[in-house]
Amino acid sequence: MPREVIHDVDRPDINGVKPKMQAIADSLRESLPPLPFSSLKCDDNLMSSIHLKASFDDRAEWSNGIFENSLYFIVSIHPQKGKRYYQEGEKVSVEINSKSYKIPTKFRKYTGTPEKAIGKIVAWIEKAQSEITEQR
Repeated sequence: MPREVIHDVDRPDINGVKPKMQAIADSLRESLPPLPFSSLKCDDNLMSSIHLKASFDDRAEWSNGIFENSLYFIVSIHPQKGKRYYQEGEKVSVEINSKSYKIPTKFRKYTGTPEKAIGKIVAWIEKAQSEITEQR
């Protein structure tokens, strides 16, 4: 007998409703400096979240075509203090989940307004790009 997938009826993205953080994701997409590779995902599956996967290297330069072999980073934005879903006007937390050890720039976890969080991400990317350019 096949198993049925059970959906949480309280999930905001059921029945075609946009994820609660979609406006923040759109603002981040518009604010990002040009990168050779970037992928932005926003959903309310287990909790409201935004994940930015990006690389400072072009796909052709990745060793064996593997994302993690490039100068990559993965950033997540989620509701503050472990809340499950984002409500408009609340603060968000931003952190780098993973990055290449060759990227010297540090990023501290930050909790604040979505606008300031996006500003911190963009500032970190620009600083990292300049440091990488100096190394090369």
